[in-house]
Amino acid sequence: MKIGVGFAFQTAIVHDRKIATLADLYSGLSWEDIRQTHDQLIASPIHHDREVAIWLATALEPSPSSIDPKRLVTEMREMEFILYALMNKVGETKPVMNDWMNYIANAAESLADGFWIDTRILLSQALDISQSSQIEELKAHPGLRYELDVLQKATAAYFLEMGKYPLKLTIPESRVESVLKLQQVMLSLMTVRRREKRQTREPVVADAIRRLETVIRFLMNKDKTLDDVLREARLALQYLDAKEKEITDSEKQTLICECRKQLGQIIGTNVPQ
Repeated sequence: MKIGVGFAFQTAIVHDRKIATLADLYSGLSWEDIRQTHDQLIASPIHHDREVAIWLATALEPSPSSIDPKRLVTEMREMEFILYALMNKVGETKPVMNDWMNYIANAAESLADGFWIDTRILLSQALDISQSSQIEELKAHPGLRYELDVLQKATAAYFLEMGKYPLKLTIPESRVESVLKLQQVMLSLMTVRRREKRQTREPVVADAIRRLETVIRFLMNKDKTLDDVLREARLALQYLDAKEKEITDSEKQTLICECRKQLGQIIGTNVPQ
């Protein structure tokens, strides 16, 4: 649950959404508060709010439902073909239609491969495009109105249908504790960096965040061997060892020190404080 809420918190920081509620959820882990926040954000007209909600859904118990991925994949691939056929009729709006088509196509592939979180995020992006002002302006054309209206409704229906799919993070049990510890320090670094003015942000902190995220992704991926994880952790630790002296802010120094400590524990090395 905490890791799922952590990804929602991370998404909110990256997309500059309101994070106070996410910070409280991450520290408090109230199931009811998570559910309430999810329900509010998933109904937002803004994709980035819905993306936060999608990650929150991984921390909730899904409702029982009957799902049919093969049918949905088939329908989305048919929509991809229709969008492609329409592109030659839309003039300057062709790039927008192309984005819509690509999101639908990638959602179909992700669903076929079993990546349901990615599928729902991609469908949320497709929903954003389908409801954009450019598409609404195209509907003024009598030769396009009906088809675009059908495609808009279908995109919204696919997004709602994916809401019935259970979204769960699958993490090897032996790695959960390491993921939790790295995620906590990464979120602290991201929060500190977000408070700064853009012109004062230190690139070392941004690089540290990216490297921690890579290690976390490797830890979560059951197809990545322990050797893969250790290699990425060593690379991250070597980078922080080399760059640590460039950090002058005491709060960041403390956090970088904690990063090095957690990476050292994964590797099995005692890191000097």
